[in-house]
Order: sequence, then structure tokens, then C-alpha cells
Amino acid sequence: MKKKGIFIPSLLFGLIVMGALTACAETSSVFAGGDGSVEEPWQIATAEQMDLVRNDLSGHYELIEDIDLSGFENWEPIGTFRSLSDAPEDAEVPHPDYAFTGTFDGNGHTIFNLTVASENPMGAGLFGCASGTDEGAACIRSRQGSRQGRFSLTPFPVEPNPAGAG
Repeated sequence: MKKKGIFIPSLLFGLIVMGALTACAETSSVFAGGDGSVEEPWQIATAEQMDLVRNDLSGHYELIEDIDLSGFENWEPIGTFRSLSDAPEDAEVPHPDYAFTGTFDGNGHTIFNLTVASENPMGAGLFGCASGTDEGAACIRSRQGSRQGRFSLTPFPVEPNPAGAG
């Protein structure tokens, strides 16, 4: 009789381990490489992989190809702003469970054909909200440089140069 008592917990443990290994294998197979750590960031080569960044807001990512987002009619920004608490002093502090808190290195690549249709321009962009944590600053590197710290990324209107303007 003791053997039956041991069999069921062993079976459950085995199923849990197999499920965890399968989940890790599935996650690693959806990106082009890496493991999501600082040393080996997830490698992004497709628009579909770019879209998966929202599933791990504290992960570390790098582009290895230019990304065309034309397949997304209305891109949902990665990370959203929600106040840390209802306290007045936290009104502008992003909650780390909803903001992007990882790192993203563009490696000189381009993300193009981004469309975000929103009546509220606050938080409308590739990243809706990025914030540092107690462990370190969020970092987004692009061709124009990098931004680090606690910040929200918001779009600004880009106006074409008037005729004849340099």
C-alpha cells in the first residue's frame, strides 16, 4: 500500500517538471535566440516576436533584424501606465506590473510602419510606458541614443518641413 502513496505524488511532480520544461522550450522557440537575461537577451527578428515583448515586461530584448509592423492594423503599445497607488505622491509613478521595466536594444535596426490609433496620445507609441525599478533603470536604445530611468514614452507630432525650409 505504501507504494501507491508514493506513486501519485511522484507522478504529479513529474507532470509539473515536464510542464515547466515544455513552457521554457516554448518560450525559447518563439524568439530567434537568447534566454531573456541581461547577458543573453531575447532576440527579435519578426513582428510577431516584437508583439510577444508585452508578455514579459521585465525581460531583456534586442533586435537582430529590421521589423515591419504593417501587419498590425492598430498596434497595442507595450506597457501601460497605471499609478503605483491611489496616494497623491504616487499619481505619476508607474506601477511595475504594467509598465515595461526591462531593456530593449534596437542594435541600429529600424521598426517601421507602426500605426497606433488612439484618441488619447498619452502612452500611444511602440512602448506605452517604460519605468525603472528598484533593481535598475529601464533602458530603451535606439538609433538616436538611449533613454534610461523612470519615464513614460509619449508621442509628439512630427510636422513636415514647409516648402523651402531647410
